[in-house]
Formats: sequence, structure tokens, C-alpha cells
Amino acid sequence: MFAAESVPVGVAAVFVAVLVPFGGFVLISNGRWLLRIWKSRNWVETPCEVLSIREVGIEDFSIEISYAYRVGATTHQSNRFSFTDNVSMVNTPQFMKRYPTGCKAVCYVNPADSADAVFRRSVNIFPAVLLFVVGAITTAMGVFMVFLWASGRLGAN
Repeated sequence: MFAAESVPVGVAAVFVAVLVPFGGFVLISNGRWLLRIWKSRNWVETPCEVLSIREVGIEDFSIEISYAYRVGATTHQSNRFSFTDNVSMVNTPQFMKRYPTGCKAVCYVNPADSADAVFRRSVNIFPAVLLFVVGAITTAMGVFMVFLWASGRLGAN
């Protein structure tokens, strides 16, 4: 069983000073784009044309893509690949062969703002959810330690 009295206050303070900011950062950074991905499930699948695509990072397999799409009479351009801007899960050479400059493809457009689009809506969700859970657990641990501290259950060693 956990004996809160055996934890020195200094150790608890360091734990809280590390866990709460770290957990909060992970929760906020992953939660924001997880929420964005969730909301985008109603975005409209829209034909688009790849205007340019190029590999920009050899080590991290990054690509830059630019594409054009029409909504009504208005043509829009975007360069947003995904909500995470993390293309390391993409097989870059294969992706570039599949979507060469000038090819027709599909992008996803926000029905509330036609200037808001994304080329690839889906992502590998497991790492994001895992990080979100890690952030929630570390934040909860930090808040629990603050609660123990405030209630006088932490030792004064």
C-alpha cells in the first residue's frame, strides 16, 4: 500500500513540478488535434489537383504538398497535408509516386469554412491516443500529489 507519510515533501514538489506541466502539455498538444480529427469526420470529400509535391527532409521523410480544389465557383489552394503535420508514418517515395504533380486526388474541406482543407484526414491514431493517456495519467498523478500535500497527508521530511 502507498504510504504518503513516507514521501518527503521535496520529492513530492519535484514530482508535481514535473508531472503536471508535462501531462498538461501532452494532453493539450494531442487533445487539440485529436479533437480536430474527430470534428473533421463531417468534412466534405472534394476532388483536388496536386500542384506540387517534394521531399524536404531525408531523415524524417517530410514532404511538402500543394493542391487546388473548387468549392462552388471559388478555387482554393492549400498546403496542409494532415492535422498532425507528421508525415513520418508515410512511405514517402511510394506516396510521391501515387500523387505526382498534376494528378487528381481527394482532399477534405471544412463545410463551415471552404478555405480550410486537409489532404489526408486519417492518421495513425494509436500513438496519439497513447500519448493522450500518458498525459492524462501524469496530470492525474500530479494533481493527486497536490491533493495529498494540501490535505496534510504528505510527510514533512
